[in-house]
Amino acid sequence: MFRTVYFSLPFYGTMIAGAIFSATTTHAAIGAEKPRPSLSKRVLPTPRTKKTPAKNEQILVTGLSRSSALTRPAGQTTYSSDRSNFANQVGQSVADMVVTIPGVSFTQGNGPRDTNVSIRGSGDRQSWGLKNIQVLEDGFPMTQPDGTARADLIDPHAYQGVDVFEGPASTLYGNYAINGAINFRTRKGADIHGLELGSDFGSFGMFNNYATLGFGNRHYDLMIFGSDVRGNGFIANSRYNTSTENVRLRVNLTSADRLILKFVNNVTDAFLPARLSLNQYRANPYQQGCANASSAATGCASVNLLVNGRYGAK
Repeated sequence: MFRTVYFSLPFYGTMIAGAIFSATTTHAAIGAEKPRPSLSKRVLPTPRTKKTPAKNEQILVTGLSRSSALTRPAGQTTYSSDRSNFANQVGQSVADMVVTIPGVSFTQGNGPRDTNVSIRGSGDRQSWGLKNIQVLEDGFPMTQPDGTARADLIDPHAYQGVDVFEGPASTLYGNYAINGAINFRTRKGADIHGLELGSDFGSFGMFNNYATLGFGNRHYDLMIFGSDVRGNGFIANSRYNTSTENVRLRVNLTSADRLILKFVNNVTDAFLPARLSLNQYRANPYQQGCANASSAATGCASVNLLVNGRYGAK
């Protein structure tokens, strides 16, 4: 609040009095605010220093590219067995590849390498081959038109791993996947990067010679596998000789186009024991003297087969 005051003083006194009044009035006007602290109590501003440059932390996020629904279908119970589980042993059949997978069992088929694979109890009464299970190799169907897949043409040395899809999966894999599906994955040529040679041998004349050739880079990948396995079996008339050739070539034509060539060849020469009844087994458990049907011993069985394997004369 300002007031007007008149003093009757000489000229120079008026100037002094005015100065005092002005100072007093200003102090009174701002007196309603918080009084200023004395110089001794004032906090001096912190002197500015040179800022330290901020460190940038780099975070690398790695994600998997989207794969086909056939690789890992949603809601499908899937188990896998990698090469590390069966490569460091004498792997002879599919049984050596799936022995560590839960829910999968197997029984011996007609021949030494023939394996009947069962998923969650399916096909336990199947005497040979694989029924009601879609078998794939690198995504290519290997099941025959009659719904039967052969396990004796699979040599574990050629594969990187196996994936088992348990439970009905016909919506993804077709009519033959009533009880599930099995996908065998061959090795990549880039992982082999050269030539590998090996031999396995064991009792009853078992011998397996195999070779793997592989090369690859980001533009192409080539894998060539061949094996010849033979054995006499532990009972008479059960010897076998099986040769298998497996080739896969992948070529990346463009960033979005890929060409895959798959070739599988198998030749099996097997002698199978054919006991047709329990009485025949009791009469001749080890199938002795059954090599020739014309002079077969007691307890031997014979089966008529087509000459060309399909139709015509027997």
